[in-house]
Amino acid sequence: MHDKEEWDARHDANLLWIDATAAKYDGRYTTMVIFAHADPDIEINEQFFTDFYPMVERYDEQVIFVHRNLGIDTWKKESGYNGVSNLEVVSVEGSKWPPMLVQIDGTNGNYAIDQSSWYDDFTQKGKLPKSP
Repeated sequence: MHDKEEWDARHDANLLWIDATAAKYDGRYTTMVIFAHADPDIEINEQFFTDFYPMVERYDEQVIFVHRNLGIDTWKKESGYNGVSNLEVVSVEGSKWPPMLVQIDGTNGNYAIDQSSWYDDFTQKGKLPKSP
């Protein structure tokens, strides 16, 4: 972080965009997916998540927050993150290529994650894996 004021302004703008988008599509989605580069456990992101958690608690929909993490050996998922029942945080192994494939079944909110073999399957067979 080179400029704390700019960083905080960016976090505020991101929170406003998320909340405005949720309101715009309210009742027309079952699962919200947020792709980010911000790890909830890193202090520099505290201001964002301090406001993000109560915002997510107001939503009826499931929220999946997917972020890159350079410090893990494999991806992981945590349900009910930080005590927020409708929030799942997915940490993606950050130094791996290809990136993660996330498939969501919007009907029931189930989702599948593959950060291992999907790309090889895709290039060898010429098609994406079946949905969850």
